[in-house]
Amino acid sequence: MNTSEPLMKHPVHEGKNVSAYIHFISTTTNTKTLHLEGTNYVFYFKVKNEDVAKGYWMESSIGAKMLLNIVFKPYPVMKETVSNLDTKEFDKDPISLIRTFDSLLK
Repeated sequence: MNTSEPLMKHPVHEGKNVSAYIHFISTTTNTKTLHLEGTNYVFYFKVKNEDVAKGYWMESSIGAKMLLNIVFKPYPVMKETVSNLDTKEFDKDPISLIRTFDSLLK
């Protein structure tokens, strides 16, 4: 997939400074003895003054803080929030991080 092409994303949060979206994807895993098909999702956020939504989460608890530190590096206001993140709670509600981000941006 060419990442420069638009994707249809469903809005899940419309804040004052940040919007969040979800994009559903189909997954297929094939091995010699197994064929699995399923649906997964990717969460995106878009800051109001920016042109492009950025992916920040795809259903996986492994390496969550490391990934989020990379994604939110351009936004120093999020450094402490990501450092103190409860990954179990985040996994239950990934949009909560965007609500916090929205409230921290001025």
